[in-house]
Amino acid sequence: MNKIVKKISSIAIALIIGMSLLIGDQDHAESKLYASFTMSITDLNDVPDHDSERGENLIRLEFPKGKEPFYLNVVTRRGKQSNTFQLGIRGTRSNKAIFCGTNLSVNSTYTIAFSIENRNEHDRRDEKNSAIAKLWINPDFDAPECTENLLQRVKEFPFSLTEMILHVAPRFSSQAYIYNERTASEWGLMALPVELVSFSATAKGKNVELKWNTATEVNNYGFEIERSVVSDRHLQGDGYFSWTKIGFVEGNGTTNAPKLYSFVDASASGKVLYRLKQIDR
Repeated sequence: MNKIVKKISSIAIALIIGMSLLIGDQDHAESKLYASFTMSITDLNDVPDHDSERGENLIRLEFPKGKEPFYLNVVTRRGKQSNTFQLGIRGTRSNKAIFCGTNLSVNSTYTIAFSIENRNEHDRRDEKNSAIAKLWINPDFDAPECTENLLQRVKEFPFSLTEMILHVAPRFSSQAYIYNERTASEWGLMALPVELVSFSATAKGKNVELKWNTATEVNNYGFEIERSVVSDRHLQGDGYFSWTKIGFVEGNGTTNAPKLYSFVDASASGKVLYRLKQIDR
């Protein structure tokens, strides 16, 4: 959850739940990778007008392998109707995004899926159109892969699909919930292994107590707890968070019973963010 919690004592807390992680074998390139996240935008203060061609970054997907890191951005702009917004895809070196015409409503929850696919390496008649990016809104991961809501050909994409990392744009940390981030190498693996009900943080003196609840779990090995320090650059919407693992809590494997978890951070100071990284067995 990307929601700023009011400052208590000397600690300001924000929460990010989900997975900003690496997917795949670092020594083995995939032909296609997927990512998904759940989102809800609560207001449109930082969302540009409908005529914006660039949009504002919501999620950044990083592909670190190659001569230099390459990024794709899931971006947003205002929709055609009041209190609506649209999603699009923009490449690293592009000032223009391709937008989906679907108007999404403020304060509604959506599941967004994304894929990036390399073209056949033996059929690169135009190497500047080397990959295809797709975006889905509220897809069914239990059914076969369906027709996308948006498709864009990506220029100058690095051909090695070995790693993909998700970053939530810091500008939206106070006006959007973005959680349940997940990456996979197959469409059918996008279904979440853990159904998260809540995630909260409370400052108690110099400590911060984290609590979270799950409704169901499938092959859940446990949760890594990660922390990031918020700088002035982040508050101004510039820069991306650097995360440090501060602990681990064992999961309950496979269960349909609600479970409560907790963790105490005894070394927090200043303005900090927390996130959970769920790990399968």
